[in-house]
Amino acid sequence: MDLLKYVSKRQLRTIKNISSNEMRSLKLCSKKKILLTSLFTGLVGGDRFLLGHCKRGILKVTLFLALFIAIVTTVGIITGRVMEVTSQMHGPISVTWEDNVRIAGESIVNTLYGLLIAAGCYIVFVIVDAVLCYRYCIRENYRKILLATKR
Repeated sequence: MDLLKYVSKRQLRTIKNISSNEMRSLKLCSKKKILLTSLFTGLVGGDRFLLGHCKRGILKVTLFLALFIAIVTTVGIITGRVMEVTSQMHGPISVTWEDNVRIAGESIVNTLYGLLIAAGCYIVFVIVDAVLCYRYCIRENYRKILLATKR
C-alpha cells in the first residue's frame, strides 16, 4: 500500500514497515480526498464534517448562511428601491451605479460594501481552514500509523 497517499515524505522516513492488512484496518483519510472535499464543500464546512469536527462544521455553515442571506437581502433592497423609482419613469432609461447609490441611499450601499469585505475575509478563512484540515488529516494518519507499528 502506498503510504505517500496518507502521510508526508518526511513522515514516511520515520515509519517502520507496516503490512497492507494493518493499513486497511486503520481507516486513514487520503490527502486527495480531503483536498477535494475542502475544495468543493469547504465553504459550507463539509471538510470539517469529514474529519469529525461537527461543531466547527456547523460554525462554518452558519457563517456562510448568515453572510449569504445578508448579501442577498441587501442587494434585494437596493434593487427594489431602484426598480420602484425607475418604474415611474417613461421611455428608455440607463441606470448607473451612481444612480443606484443616490436612489437606494448611501448607508445601504455602504452596508453592501461591508458585507462584500466580510465575504472576502470569509473566503480567506475558508482557504486557511482547508490548509489546516489537510495538515490535520496528515498528522492524524501519521499518528494512527505510528500507533499501529508500536503494537
